[in-house]
Amino acid sequence: MNNITYPTNLYATQKDIASNFATTEEDIMVFISILIYMGIVELPSLDDHWAMTTRVPQVANLMSSKRFRLLRRTIHFNDNSQLGGTIDRFYKFRPLFSFLTDAFRHEPQTPKQSIDVVIVEYKGKTAGNLRQYIKNKPDKWGFKLFSKVSKDGLIHDMILYQGKTTLPAHGIPLSPEQDVLGVISQIVSVLARTMTLSSTAIFTNNFFTSIELVRYLQAKGIRYTGTARENRIGNPPLKSAKEMEKKAVPRAPVPRGSAGDCTYDYLTTDDGILVLRWKDNEPVTVLSTDLGLEPVSKCKKYSKDTKRKEDVE
Repeated sequence: MNNITYPTNLYATQKDIASNFATTEEDIMVFISILIYMGIVELPSLDDHWAMTTRVPQVANLMSSKRFRLLRRTIHFNDNSQLGGTIDRFYKFRPLFSFLTDAFRHEPQTPKQSIDVVIVEYKGKTAGNLRQYIKNKPDKWGFKLFSKVSKDGLIHDMILYQGKTTLPAHGIPLSPEQDVLGVISQIVSVLARTMTLSSTAIFTNNFFTSIELVRYLQAKGIRYTGTARENRIGNPPLKSAKEMEKKAVPRAPVPRGSAGDCTYDYLTTDDGILVLRWKDNEPVTVLSTDLGLEPVSKCKKYSKDTKRKEDVE
């Protein structure tokens, strides 16, 4: 708590906010507890927690409305006087973020983890282009994180996105092998470094996947499975997505997922990477150093033709 209390009092002094402001570690603990409670038990207005008819004793008994608002206005995690010259656009927040990341990394590792983009919702207008928009996320506007998570949803590592200076801002050095990767592949390679088990596998989507990344991780003993964009898999002699679409839609359309003619194609590269493409609503391409073609299983998919769920391979 001292890592929050000290910079908060320092900021209040620098800005001459209030002569009697001085806060304590206990104040900060109560303030954070109230924030967590408010995030779980939501009311239409902040004032409702202290209002006569809607008073929430779990909040109002701990801290006055005036004190809460003053702390919310002054809370800081770093010394603003050292802000000049840094490339870290999250400098003010960095100590707290580093503390959380370190705690996540010390959680027991799991052998299979997924890497994806997380949006931390932010509706304000003062963050500039740090405030990102991703249309397919539940919270579409906010700060972008690259996170590594286990199947139970627990985060094990994360990186705050700030454009081309993302990794330098985190103080993360890159090896010569990582230098030749694209920025997104570099981020995956950095997140993979904290997978400490002897047998590990990463699963992710086509935003991250490239043949160069898969080979880099393979050399580090980390298995990989992910969907891929056609222009990021090199030039394997597979049927192209366009060719598969044309041949898979004759007079009688071939069912999605079918093992019929031209609905899937695959190869294994000389260095052991499976490249698989099959017909879904659109052709899907997957790269893997962890999984093979067998065994073939079935699942239920909705069919636009029959208007019901059908078994597909």
